Amino acid sequence: MDKFRVGLIGAGGMGAGLAKACASLDRAQVVAVSDIAAENAQRVAKELGAEAYSDDGQSIIERDDIAGVIIATPPLLHRDGVERAAQAGKHIFCEKPMATNIADCDAMIAAVEAAGVKLQMGQVLRYLPMQSMTIDLVRSGRYGEPIAMSVTRISGGYGGAETHWRVSHVQSGGILMEVNSHELDLMRQVCGDARSVYARARRYVHQRLRTPDQVFMVMDFAGGAMGELHSSGASAIGEYSCKVQCRGGAIFFRSGLGLPGTLWHGAFRDDPVAVLEKDIQCESAVCREVREWVEAVLDDTPVTIPGLDGRGAVEIAEAAYESARFGKAVKLPLKKATGVMSQEWED
Repeated sequence: MDKFRVGLIGAGGMGAGLAKACASLDRAQVVAVSDIAAENAQRVAKELGAEAYSDDGQSIIERDDIAGVIIATPPLLHRDGVERAAQAGKHIFCEKPMATNIADCDAMIAAVEAAGVKLQMGQVLRYLPMQSMTIDLVRSGRYGEPIAMSVTRISGGYGGAETHWRVSHVQSGGILMEVNSHELDLMRQVCGDARSVYARARRYVHQRLRTPDQVFMVMDFAGGAMGELHSSGASAIGEYSCKVQCRGGAIFFRSGLGLPGTLWHGAFRDDPVAVLEKDIQCESAVCREVREWVEAVLDDTPVTIPGLDGRGAVEIAEAAYESARFGKAVKLPLKKATGVMSQEWED
């Protein structure tokens, strides 16, 4: 059987990782790499034995021998890349966040539906060991329906902040989209769709950023659960933790603070079971998300992380920014883009 021939658009760190994962699959081959920074394209292409282009991906999109593209450009450019690729009949894997506002997300979904191509989103953290085990335990029904969820992701830096597009709220979507689209996706996988968001957001430490480095959010979900997210790039001590309370038990996990990643789960009146992250057996998360995209295309099955999942995380983040700007709770679903993502953040 012929391999699924793929081109990479955007050869930064994440794009390179996705392309290497794709190239490791038996059923796929990465044959071209493009980036407006020629040195990035050439470096990744050389590693993969692919052809390099120093452009915005149009050279790849125009190649008839390429059936799919991985889009790993800055978030503000995702809509343009997806629309051009869809119009050319290419199947698409798009790195998170899907876009920087829901209007762009809706346009991307419409483009792939009109073209009849598949779109898989890169929400990779849902496939990491402790996150995937949390989702599996909740969906098993072992502890009943979730009633509350709290997620903390704090660190002392905003990764890649010196890259010009990451500094910009408009271009990156800010910390809630560029970083916490993962946590918002996890919360949606556990609790379902959000129905309201209240948030506070400010910039405290990283003054070069035009986006907040500290956010607190409170959410109500359609199924009745409550949720909160604490996101920060302004903490001298880092931590990643999650607490899910269910009607019949709870699931906690935590990493950071020099401790091994550990997940605990248990029912009321029982001693919780502790599981070390290193002992949770699962496929490489990046390989899994790309493999599932390739299989969905070749086997003509639904993608596992559809555009609606990418949109869901963007919608919550956009609502949170609106809430933080205007000091009020915001109801979901948003009927249209709020406009808060069209200007840089000023405290």
